[in-house]
Amino acid sequence: MGGAVSTGLDNDDLIDNLSQARYIKTPEIEKVFRAVDRATYFLPDFKMNAYKDLAWKSGNIHISAPCIYSVVMEHLNLSPGLSFLNIGSGTGYLSTMVGLILGPFGVNHGVEMHADVIKYAYEKLSEFKKTSPALDSFEFCEPVFVKGNGLSLPSDIRQYDRVYCGAACPENQESYIKHLIKVGGVLVMPHNDQLFQITRVSLTKWEHKNVLPVSFSTLQQPTTADTKASIKLPDAEPIPLQAVCRSCIRRTLRANAEREFPQLTKPRPRRVVLRKKPTIRNLVIPFVDSSDDEMEMSGPGLLIGGQTGASITAVFDMGRGQGDHRRLVLRSGIPTNRLRFRQVASPPADNNQREEEEETDETDAVEEAGASAGPATRPSDVPKREKFDSGVVEDMDNEKELASSSDEDVNITSDSDSDSDSDMDIDPLTHFFVDNHKSEDEGLEEDIAPQPKKGSGTSASNCNKDEPGLSYSSVMKDKIQSLPLPPMLKSYLNYDREF
Repeated sequence: MGGAVSTGLDNDDLIDNLSQARYIKTPEIEKVFRAVDRATYFLPDFKMNAYKDLAWKSGNIHISAPCIYSVVMEHLNLSPGLSFLNIGSGTGYLSTMVGLILGPFGVNHGVEMHADVIKYAYEKLSEFKKTSPALDSFEFCEPVFVKGNGLSLPSDIRQYDRVYCGAACPENQESYIKHLIKVGGVLVMPHNDQLFQITRVSLTKWEHKNVLPVSFSTLQQPTTADTKASIKLPDAEPIPLQAVCRSCIRRTLRANAEREFPQLTKPRPRRVVLRKKPTIRNLVIPFVDSSDDEMEMSGPGLLIGGQTGASITAVFDMGRGQGDHRRLVLRSGIPTNRLRFRQVASPPADNNQREEEEETDETDAVEEAGASAGPATRPSDVPKREKFDSGVVEDMDNEKELASSSDEDVNITSDSDSDSDSDMDIDPLTHFFVDNHKSEDEGLEEDIAPQPKKGSGTSASNCNKDEPGLSYSSVMKDKIQSLPLPPMLKSYLNYDREF
């Protein structure tokens, strides 16, 4: 499902929406979400859907909705040096963000059932290490992924400080999952259509906190083959001395950079993106009369709501007028048997007659139109969104069909006025019939700034590329280059990336 926040233009815009909706609350979590571009974990053909608050699935590759990941990250209570286990690690998107908080002395493991997904996750991890500027502003705990069923782990497996389960836990496996965390550890998992934060306070006691209503698919029960297969998670060995030295040097360089350039630590300013709002130009208001003579009307008419007496009688042009007035255009080409609007005579039978234009006060027009049409009501068949889940969109084929059907214009054409103003659509926001006839002041309503192209995959660093100022990447590269070290050691300090 997902859809808790509006679609973003890029990764930063999506994070702005999540922060505004209070799914992301802490600055550290916001920083790691901006550092890892969600679009890089999508297949190339589906990157235009990366900044929607929806989950996505193609084959075995699956990414949950951003609002779910943000709630999970907030409730894992992560800190440097902890151990983390991700059951159902998938593409590694969540594990990568967790690794930026754990730092080089943490433990970051993932268990995934499908070999093709593990291969895909390692490809994305390699791409992240080569191209992401996040490694210059964070210390990274590289995730390690293991193939296997998360419910068939060996009995002597080590316990973890933090555990996340990416699928609903079966009733008979709840105790099994809860014993994977240490005393004082935190487990976040969906169970019984709820996302829980479970804290182990002692060897035999756990505290449960209901975080969010969700709807996840259930973990696959282990088969006989899964039970016999041995899952070997990596040992938590100390990192090499060479890696410790690199971490210490980079930490010192980063501290010097922040002292020399304090603007590097300033929070990113929120961008104001001007989005064009739909404007109602021509508004068709139906007038309903339940009298007997109306019910027995003859001639062509528009059936509204299953009532034969309901017909469209006027079209109001809501274009901008002079001063405090709006121009009101009465279109007489619409078939009707009675016209009600401020002492205007009934339209003649000749449909080719020109439009009658009349200047009237906006307030009077709204009051009389409202008195005739009655208050607008929300359709009763629109369901309320009550739960969030991973929001799987299968290969986007269904989404394409929905988009094509939803974008389809509903044209209402009368035979008697096919040569006049007969192109009318249903406005999706107001459920009124909107005339497509262009008025002479078309395009004068709003001055909209140019918008970034959707689905561009722009990260936080790329968004500010043209803006003056420095970034962690440029400063760190300059400082590493200035060190009196051999080129090979400089390359190692820069994670073997190009300068």
